[in-house]
Amino acid sequence: MRQTLGKPEDFMMVSLEETRPLIMGGDSGPAAFLDLRSIGLPEGAQEELSRKLCDLLAISTNLPPDRVYINFQDVKREDWAWNSKTFAG
Repeated sequence: MRQTLGKPEDFMMVSLEETRPLIMGGDSGPAAFLDLRSIGLPEGAQEELSRKLCDLLAISTNLPPDRVYINFQDVKREDWAWNSKTFAG
């Protein structure tokens, strides 16, 4: 992921949360919703990221790709802050 996003690992974070079951297509079996946000999401990287994330979930959890939804968001530098300042500053 790091290479595809072009970000150093120091600026990446992952949060895993177990919530109520997701119902996809009327099926409440195992599923995942991923929310990937990045400042400067590389244009056209979504397909590669989708494949890599689904492969990772399939290997680590046996979750098939058709049970995974991914939301990609390109966040403006001024809308993300760390260490008391935005990334625009």
